[in-house]
Amino acid sequence: MNIDPEGLLPIIAKLTEAYTSKESTSISYNTARQLMGAVLYCLNENEDTNNAYATSQITTTKSDLDLFAAYQNGYQLVLKKVSKAKDIYNDFIATFNSFDNCFLKDTIQEGIPAFFLYYDAKFNPQNHILTLDYSTIKSTGSLQGVDAILQYLTYIKLEQDFLSALPSEYIHCILSGYQEDYKDLPINICELVFHHLLACSLIEKELSTTRFDKEDIETASDYLLTHTKAEITADLTRLTKFIIKTAYHDNPELYDYLASNTPDFTTSLLNAAKYDCLHTIFYLDE
Repeated sequence: MNIDPEGLLPIIAKLTEAYTSKESTSISYNTARQLMGAVLYCLNENEDTNNAYATSQITTTKSDLDLFAAYQNGYQLVLKKVSKAKDIYNDFIATFNSFDNCFLKDTIQEGIPAFFLYYDAKFNPQNHILTLDYSTIKSTGSLQGVDAILQYLTYIKLEQDFLSALPSEYIHCILSGYQEDYKDLPINICELVFHHLLACSLIEKELSTTRFDKEDIETASDYLLTHTKAEITADLTRLTKFIIKTAYHDNPELYDYLASNTPDFTTSLLNAAKYDCLHTIFYLDE
């Protein structure tokens, strides 16, 4: 936004009045910065042309009245996103399964409710409070405030949709094959399970397979060491499309989410084959 900072002063003054309940016009430097950030956050919401929650957009001009209207419009968009985030959370929390991973469990069952309880949409909307210790396959990047939480919950719901189609015991078996103490590790459960399915598909094993043998490792190694990175990526993409089409009603959002990690998984497979450690991906039957 190309806005003269002086044009923000009337908005910040109004916000300061509300913050202090009109009892004082004096606030600390840190509070002033916070309120400035709140105004800019809401103005950015108004300016975002890709904002799916906007019913209208108010052009910011040099007019203080127009700028305040733009701020108010952005603030309303923040409230709409908070409501949408609650809807997404409520949509999956009843059937939510952390598979006993403490990072996933604590973030979703304790952290997210705390966000809804303490998030300050008016005076500190840029602060999403949580550290989001459970990492999703796709990162929320530089998003802040409710934008970060809304995107994060969208990803979590996709992961839960993916995992809920598989038997719980099957998932636990795969995770314990990765590491016995997976419950205490900051891992992404969805990624590990999906990569296991791709590993099965890559060497044409039944998807119900939870462990591999040495012959499977040799088959995987032969394939990986005789194909280029581009060829392997293409095969993984094809297999991803097949899994999503046959088991998840060809869900495009789920496909985009899971496929985003395909290049990195290709690299992991190639490195594992090169350094003779494919057992870290193709879990051996002890």
